[in-house]
Formats: sequence, structure tokens, C-alpha cells
Amino acid sequence: MTEQQSFTVSGWTGGQSGLGFKMSKANRNSYFPKNIKKITIHLSKSNKTISVDLSNKHGFWNKCPELANVETKAWLLQNGYERGGKLWKHGYPPKFTLTKIKSDEKSSDFKLSKKSD
Repeated sequence: MTEQQSFTVSGWTGGQSGLGFKMSKANRNSYFPKNIKKITIHLSKSNKTISVDLSNKHGFWNKCPELANVETKAWLLQNGYERGGKLWKHGYPPKFTLTKIKSDEKSSDFKLSKKSD
């Protein structure tokens, strides 16, 4: 991988249980080959990572290109994306940049950073 591969994702909520990151289907198709089973998201300004298992996420490969699990929910809540019981103003989710930093046959690593406006 010689050039930096970055794309925009936004905060996503699936109701009470789901919080994560949503991308376009075009970006899903470009950056996530179907053989990828796991991705690791390295959080900028932190040594923390979030792992998302894609092996059983049939919706991700069909109509729902979201990366969401318990860890993504916890990170969004811990980092102030919930204010006064609300996540963000309806229709204005936070924007982030995902940058692919490495990939092999079964997994890919990305760096997540807040998108500068």
C-alpha cells in the first residue's frame, strides 16, 4: 500500500443498543474486501484500539455498512458524543476520518480521527 487510503465515516445510532460508525456502500466496497474477517481501529490521540468482527455481520455486507459493537458504543459515549441524554443533533452526526494503515488476507487496521471541519 503506497498511497494513504482515507475516507469519511459518521456517527451512527441504531436506537437503544447500537452506536458506531457508518460509511457509504461505495467506501465499504472499496476498503473492505469480503475476505476480511476483523478490523482494528486505532484511536487517534490514544493508545486504545477497537476490534470489530466482520465474520458474522451479514448486514454490513448487504444493506447496513456500519461498524458497531459494544466497544464503538462505549468509545462514543466516553468521548462526549452524548450530551444531556441525546447523542447529537438529529441529522448532524459527528464526522470522522478512517485511514487504512495496514491490511492482510484476514484483517485490516485503520486509524480513526475526528474530521476537521
